[in-house]
Amino acid sequence: MRATRMSVVDFWKNETLGDGFNIRVAHGVNSWPDLVDQLHEPFLNKSMLIEGDVFLQTVRRPRHRAIPVMRANARTADRITFKEWLREVANLKKAIKINFRSTEVVRPVLQYLYASQADPLAPVLQYPVILHANVFRSPRSVENVVDPASFVDRARRLFPDATLSLGWTKQSNFSMLNPKYKRITWRQLFKILEYIARLDQPVMLSVRLSVASNSKEQLLWLLGMDKAISLLIWSDHDDETIDWASVAELRRVATKNRVLYDLEPRHREIIQRIPNSSNEHQKEPSFSLSSWRAVEFATAQDMLSTVVRSKNGAVFLGHPAALLLSQTPPPLFPSSQRVEGKVTNPSKIRSRTQLVQLGAASIRKNC
Repeated sequence: MRATRMSVVDFWKNETLGDGFNIRVAHGVNSWPDLVDQLHEPFLNKSMLIEGDVFLQTVRRPRHRAIPVMRANARTADRITFKEWLREVANLKKAIKINFRSTEVVRPVLQYLYASQADPLAPVLQYPVILHANVFRSPRSVENVVDPASFVDRARRLFPDATLSLGWTKQSNFSMLNPKYKRITWRQLFKILEYIARLDQPVMLSVRLSVASNSKEQLLWLLGMDKAISLLIWSDHDDETIDWASVAELRRVATKNRVLYDLEPRHREIIQRIPNSSNEHQKEPSFSLSSWRAVEFATAQDMLSTVVRSKNGAVFLGHPAALLLSQTPPPLFPSSQRVEGKVTNPSKIRSRTQLVQLGAASIRKNC
């Protein structure tokens, strides 16, 4: 497996002990001073994942070009282009997470990543790469969403070795939001599956801690898929009402290297106090992946038609042109069988009933 396709936890297996809770993330490394700080950070507190935000900026000279830059509102002296940023970050020997902040910046950035794979002078990416975009709109959010179809399709074609990360736009005053919006519904989960069902590359879902605690069943269903699916659970100061029992269950059941945590210190301390029980006594999955084979039939129309399997069930998506075939062999019956029973003649029973009725009628008449 190429390094760019590996999980961040698996790549830093010795440092993380195979647990995504031990990942350390450097946020918003978008300027030259930020990069210098990364070079001089303490060894014992060294970050394993470096994160940058890329925008598209139009410059008048020359020829009114649009250039991908990191953090569009940075001062001119600190401003750094995406190409410069990638060259410097590749030398830091860390996992890389690229946050796409608009739909317009997706194409030029992915085209550069695609071209750099064949360019001997381009930076060599030997570490996990995560391509992230907020493609789902949160309630009362003013942040622009990145077009999911464009992002997923271009990432699949131009840089298939990267992990594709999908998230929701941020909203202000999250703590004031109606609780019914602080969860992932099954309808929303099926919408997510429409984009990732046919992907062959690793996929990560970025979920807020409060939302994850209210969406345990949906997230466990997602992690039970027969695909390389992982979660990034993050939090900020607006995450106040949290179902910690669900968080503990999610941490106990899910495989440790498939769930990464990027949390506020107070939330991290609470999770550290949760007993790290083993998952040896988990209940049997409700759906056996090995017992069923998915079959998809070709259709004349270019539309989604597939079945997505998980340890917790199956979902049929799109046009009804897919089915599941049981892999369990039918039971074997003996060549000869013996059947015992008592045979009665219904006509005799009927005649006896009629005689009894006639006898009763004659008795009433004589009386």
